[in-house]
Amino acid sequence: FFIRRLASGKLILVKNGPVNVRLPRRSNLKAFLSDDDGKTWGKGFLIDDRAEVSYPDGFQAPNGDIHILYDWNRHADAEILHVKFTEADIEKQAEIGKLTMDPEEIKRRAKVGKDLVNKALAPRLPKSIRPDPTWAAQAFEDAKQDFKSIPYDGITPNKMVCDTTLRELPDGSWILFILAGGDTEPSPLNYTGVTRSHDLGKTWTPLEQFDVGFPREGKTIGQGPTELMILGQRSTKDGRIMIPFQHYIGPDDEKDKAPLDRAFTNPRNGVLISSNGGKTWSEHGNIRLTPNSRYFGWAENDLFEHPDGRITMVIRGDGLGGMLYKAESKDGGKTWPEFASTTQIPNPGSKTTLYNLGGDRVAILHNPNSKHRSPMALWISFDGMKTWPYQRILQQESVDGPKGRMNYPDGFVSKDGQWLHFAFDDNRHRAVHYSAKLPPEKPSVK
Repeated sequence: FFIRRLASGKLILVKNGPVNVRLPRRSNLKAFLSDDDGKTWGKGFLIDDRAEVSYPDGFQAPNGDIHILYDWNRHADAEILHVKFTEADIEKQAEIGKLTMDPEEIKRRAKVGKDLVNKALAPRLPKSIRPDPTWAAQAFEDAKQDFKSIPYDGITPNKMVCDTTLRELPDGSWILFILAGGDTEPSPLNYTGVTRSHDLGKTWTPLEQFDVGFPREGKTIGQGPTELMILGQRSTKDGRIMIPFQHYIGPDDEKDKAPLDRAFTNPRNGVLISSNGGKTWSEHGNIRLTPNSRYFGWAENDLFEHPDGRITMVIRGDGLGGMLYKAESKDGGKTWPEFASTTQIPNPGSKTTLYNLGGDRVAILHNPNSKHRSPMALWISFDGMKTWPYQRILQQESVDGPKGRMNYPDGFVSKDGQWLHFAFDDNRHRAVHYSAKLPPEKPSVK
């Protein structure tokens, strides 16, 4: 952080997060003004809400412009950025952070007032996400055993494929739920589609509409799956059902409004726990990604239970620096921190899923790219998510080329622990089933 005296006599303070809050990571870079020599500070000017923004320094020019330099993601993207604003700009910043669903507008806002000064040509990957050469040969051999199929490929005017969710039923058959219908989502044409396989993904039944019991009118006219749980497959070691959730409480300045009348911002994350097979539930956690109460983003969080009972939640962080966030509960999901911290796992703002492989081993399906939903990759940690030495690309790019996106991987680990079976959507029109061979606990190939 730094503090300076401005020509107006006011003090300017630039730091990470609110004045009275110490965040668990370097994010939410803000500038604050004080007109009483630091006794009180204003609400602040949001410079950069992303993770890994640090070491700000700056000055005020004779014309009143305030110039700030800072770095972003020094180990990976390794950028030095410049931002310029005035005291008057601080009063105008109410527009920044207001809800938008337009991807281009989100990109535009991320660049408002920022100039790239310098970028490292060959940044060094952090040790925690560096692939280990000792696992490379094993990954190469495992890839030879992979297989995949195409359960469904949509065609306009009903090409939509999203929220692919593959599960194994008690009889050993597979069921794949997808959001289908129309060419876009959300849409009144959307419906929950289902296809089944009785031969481990080799063949699939024609896609059928699945009746979830809600009327196809009003607020439930467009429908799609968001979570599918097979009883017994989403339980902790002590038998509790634990499901991650996210909800939006709205901006701080709209607390007097009814919840449904507030802006769709300020997401909070937590878990729902049932100790009696789903009859009753308790809610735990109020985890934030940023102090910015007008932040909007999807969480699509997932959980990993450590051998000692700790629970780690991984959270998607749209527009917050191109990496995944995480939060940890040390008492089995009962209590959680106020703010999530960052991982060093790159992510463009897309759903990831975790798979417990036993002990400290955990797999993640994701897009290890801070800017685009490609490739589709499998990483494995053998030390409880501290490092990710096993890495392999399952599909390099979309069937539609490098601009296409691969989204929403979700599936299950086979009962023998040898396979990770999952599905993902290829550029919102093709449902892909993929069976990835899992490695042994120690490399068997040299």
